[in-house]
Amino acid sequence: MKRIVLLFIVVFLNNFAFSQNHKFEYGLTPVNFNFPVGKNFQDNFKPSVGFGLYGFYNLTDFVSLGLDGGYIFHFINKDYNSFKIKVMNISPAVKLQHYFNKFKVYMLVGYGLYQWSSTPYNISATQIGGKSLNVGGFKGELGIMFKTAPNWELGAGLTYHYINSIGDIKPARYLTTAIKGSFKI
Repeated sequence: MKRIVLLFIVVFLNNFAFSQNHKFEYGLTPVNFNFPVGKNFQDNFKPSVGFGLYGFYNLTDFVSLGLDGGYIFHFINKDYNSFKIKVMNISPAVKLQHYFNKFKVYMLVGYGLYQWSSTPYNISATQIGGKSLNVGGFKGELGIMFKTAPNWELGAGLTYHYINSIGDIKPARYLTTAIKGSFKI
């Protein structure tokens, strides 16, 4: 076992020392579209829009660690006399990536911390005092980026969110499709 751990450390340090990509990557998802999936959530809510931000440190050409976050303006209940839900999330994540000339494909996995705020649809939160829940869940993302300039990339991603439990919705799941841009320094 010690030999396997030692071999892993040597390979990791070798990749870290000779990587050409020791850079910080900052990105913006100016607009994303969020689609509820799963029986309870999909049956009750309409799709929504949002935006996101992210930052990663590239440990090697293949592995990055960072934070990925987003905000959903509102999932509106299909019964308009009901309520809307706003979602904010932040996720520490690991990103595995591979470069093909000017293209990069990646897979991101993280544990998300989600804040769900619900308010009645036609009444402001200050009048009723809407509910707020902090819950945890997992997220996974697949995407492709295209290098447009030496430090700039544009691309698209598809993210699956699995939230453990939100009130009566057990579990809540939704997909996010996004156009992304990033800058490396």
